Amino acid sequence: MRESTPVLTLLLCATLTAQQNPALSDAQKQKLDTLIGKLASDDFVTRKQAFAALRELLLRLNGMGKTEALRAYLKQKMERNPDVQTRDYLERLWVIARFGLTDTILNKSPDLLRRLTSPLKEDRIKALSVLEELWHKGISDAAKPLMALVKDGDTNVRRAAVYALSRMGGKEAIEGLIAALKDKNAYVRRVAAKALGATKAKQAVKPLTVVLKTDKNGDVRREAAFALAQIGGKEVIKVLIAALKDEDDQTRWAAAHALRKIKAKETLKPLMTALKDRNWRVRQAVAYVLGEMKVKEVVESLIATMKNDENWIVRQTAAHTLGEMKAKEAVKPLIAMLRNDNDWRMRSMAAHVLGRMKAKEAVEPLIAALEDKNSYVRCVAAVALGNMRAKKAVKPLIEALKDKKWNVRWAAYALKKITGKDFGTDYNQWLKWWQKQQNSNREKQDAKTAR
Repeated sequence: MRESTPVLTLLLCATLTAQQNPALSDAQKQKLDTLIGKLASDDFVTRKQAFAALRELLLRLNGMGKTEALRAYLKQKMERNPDVQTRDYLERLWVIARFGLTDTILNKSPDLLRRLTSPLKEDRIKALSVLEELWHKGISDAAKPLMALVKDGDTNVRRAAVYALSRMGGKEAIEGLIAALKDKNAYVRRVAAKALGATKAKQAVKPLTVVLKTDKNGDVRREAAFALAQIGGKEVIKVLIAALKDEDDQTRWAAAHALRKIKAKETLKPLMTALKDRNWRVRQAVAYVLGEMKVKEVVESLIATMKNDENWIVRQTAAHTLGEMKAKEAVKPLIAMLRNDNDWRMRSMAAHVLGRMKAKEAVEPLIAALEDKNSYVRCVAAVALGNMRAKKAVKPLIEALKDKKWNVRWAAYALKKITGKDFGTDYNQWLKWWQKQQNSNREKQDAKTAR
């Protein structure tokens, strides 16, 4: 059965303003008539192609400064033939809304509002998409009809409504999003929480705090924590610090990550205490967050975590964080880790961090690490020496080219960075070049001594 809606009303709403108003040619009028006629076709493809062509024609005519002539012609057509119909009303309306629309659309197309309560969820979703577009064109009344869809019986419709509200903002949208925090669907609650963070609405702090403390879904609690951090303020800081002691592991994890965005001094001590959290994921998050704050007070705690934590991932995170902070106090502990740690993953991380820090006292330990029993450690040590451009490491790196493990041949990369030469992984070529360099240096030294 055909779905009927006056198309010319929509076309009138679609026209844009212009400074020049030349008349439409007969050919242009004929083209308009043909395309409008095809919108009533029983064939879906014909209707789709006709609408696409009509849209392009309208845009082109507007661009040519024929807006007023186009308006007059369409109005005349509508008065003569008010029964011109089209299908897929909402899809067309949405497309038209994308390239220019006035608030007359709500008055001249009451069918749009009726679609919000259509028994077909597809219609309801399409209708709210149109309302969202209207909002972006400055029509504030478009938010009100969406509020009803936030409580729709279909999950997909509620999702779409919350997503639309999240992109709209404004007082009405915020109220709808706060209501959606209690939705029975976790995805809807999560989108609502995220959107409230973007609005930075202070009235959302209390509802989001409740979600952070009580929601059964970890992803929703995490999003609530992030949203609170975006909103900010002293009240939020207190809430997130308190959440670091929550019984739920994921809530504490989310609170730690959220505090990263705030970087307030009063969070330092609670975060440093949280480095001893019973859950390793929380400790890892805290180590990362403390590094982002980049204050000297945390260095000692991070070094202790790097050395003593029972989880290697947490230890690696602490080491990486110290490297990013370029904490000089960490160089000696990192060298000790490179030399003595029983876990190859920690030795490789130590090599990586020392290379990033470019600590001169690390050159000898890194050269020694080229003979580590683990090939990955040897590889990372080679790359680190290259990044440091350690000339002292050239000969050991050349010898590393003979390593049986292919990944250690990253030594060639290091050699190229240090010397500017590129002999690939050809050991003989590198050795020949090295010996030539040594002879040249010796001759220069002899000549200098003879003077």
